[in-house]
Amino acid sequence: MTRKLRTGKLPLTGALLAGAWVLATSLAMAGAGPARAAEAKPPPPLQGSWTVYHGDPAGSGNARSVTSVRVHSRVWTSPALDGQLYGQPLVFGHRVYVATENNTVYALSTATGATAWSTHLGKPVPASTLPCGNITPTVGITGTPVIDPARHEIFVVADEYRGGQPAHFLVGLDTATGHRTMTRRVDPPGQDPAAILQRTGLTLTGIWAAPTRLQHRHVAGLRS
Repeated sequence: MTRKLRTGKLPLTGALLAGAWVLATSLAMAGAGPARAAEAKPPPPLQGSWTVYHGDPAGSGNARSVTSVRVHSRVWTSPALDGQLYGQPLVFGHRVYVATENNTVYALSTATGATAWSTHLGKPVPASTLPCGNITPTVGITGTPVIDPARHEIFVVADEYRGGQPAHFLVGLDTATGHRTMTRRVDPPGQDPAAILQRTGLTLTGIWAAPTRLQHRHVAGLRS
């Protein structure tokens, strides 16, 4: 079962990098998302970037570059986002990336929490149209995205409501601007998209692997 996060705004606590890492356990959101903001291209990535689920391809969850975390005071709180978060936040450069169940991807400043850009990918699926699941009121981006640091791209799987039916799409976005770089349908042939639930997240191994689940587990791999 997917663990539901509380709702509210997105806080950043502790030292800059350590606090950004702690967002993996302290994120929350609700309300309407802000419009795309104009911002210069960010500086090069920080040493402690967190670009994949649990921090590395093995999913160890170890933040080796973090030696201490100060949580006694809040550094910043993000603007209200437009949906719930189920996937982990990612850190790359001087930005924190989050994706909502309303199919919106946000890039937030690690220094202030301000929105650098936001991109809405498509209409999310009404939970009432699905045969199972505990995410409400809509299902959009559930799995943790992945970032390709070399190409400066973030990839997500979005559950979109098209023509009255759900469909899963792998979408690539430029990490600096939020501009779409690719879109590919990823539903396994012969399977009912309404019965497919996203799990865990994407990983980068030369292909993009998008774990999904029916009565058995299926892994879909796509070349980027």
